[in-house]
Amino acid sequence: MCLTMSNHIWNCSQAGALVASMLQGDLIGLGKALSSDKIVEPRRAPLIPGMEAVKKAAIEAGAFGCTISGAGPTAVAVIDSEEKSREIGERMVEAFSKDGNLKSLAMVKKLDRVGARLVGEGDGEALGSKFNGEVHEGNDVALKVGEGDGESLGSKFNGEVHEGNDVALKVE
Repeated sequence: MCLTMSNHIWNCSQAGALVASMLQGDLIGLGKALSSDKIVEPRRAPLIPGMEAVKKAAIEAGAFGCTISGAGPTAVAVIDSEEKSREIGERMVEAFSKDGNLKSLAMVKKLDRVGARLVGEGDGEALGSKFNGEVHEGNDVALKVGEGDGESLGSKFNGEVHEGNDVALKVE
């Protein structure tokens, strides 16, 4: 299977749609974006026995979307009610058993709606936070991603522009 520029453009558009759907609380859009990968899932799904049947079963049972979670073999489905989730989970387990000859377990979890938040106290060193070799005070997290100047990426950390292609996030 050849990767084309159109596949990359499609996946990038769906990544944006996924984020927008999450921000807007649009479960239908989230499910569609999550289920429409044209690069990774078409190559990974055949390595997970029964995955195509699981995805089909989830959507037919009422899920807004279904995909591989992480590298697999976990599958995740987007649903809007706990009552429906149990039925959808049972159908997914049945599909893994019937079409993949795999034993599986359905778990219903709620989406974390709070997002990034402070989970510990201390200084940057305690959290392993270093930026351009400097330890920063406070609860901060930093990542250097390459060469260049921070200004070109608009990268600022504690109000300062840093050298290098730096990306920084202060967690408060």
